[in-house]
Amino acid sequence: MDYVAAALVEPALTQPATGTVHHLTNPRPTPLGNLLDRLVALGHPSTVVSEQAWGEALRVAAATAESPTIATVRALEAAGPRSDEASGRYRFDDRNTRTALDRSGLRCPSVDDTVVDRYPTAAMDSGFLPDP
Repeated sequence: MDYVAAALVEPALTQPATGTVHHLTNPRPTPLGNLLDRLVALGHPSTVVSEQAWGEALRVAAATAESPTIATVRALEAAGPRSDEASGRYRFDDRNTRTALDRSGLRCPSVDDTVVDRYPTAAMDSGFLPDP
């Protein structure tokens, strides 16, 4: 969070307010598989299924469950795929942010297992994710 806070503040302090968009991305994103591996390491069972089976499970959950998360799934599905969604790739142009941060020397830290573990652990502590 320290990096994110600093990366948000840096352009605000060093550049004029011209309405320029600054997307903050990780130059070395963590693959979803790493998160799944960490969930297994924390004791959560995992089953590999096809993309079709996963999609069907989401459709069933969206049709039968009541929760804010499922409401979001319903809304996304109702909107239908856009070209970037259909391709499975979301692209954010972070050139403005990289330019601002390169001048400051601020660098995104590596996301290792310790960092990844914080998120499911916090989700379990809050009750959002059940304990294994």
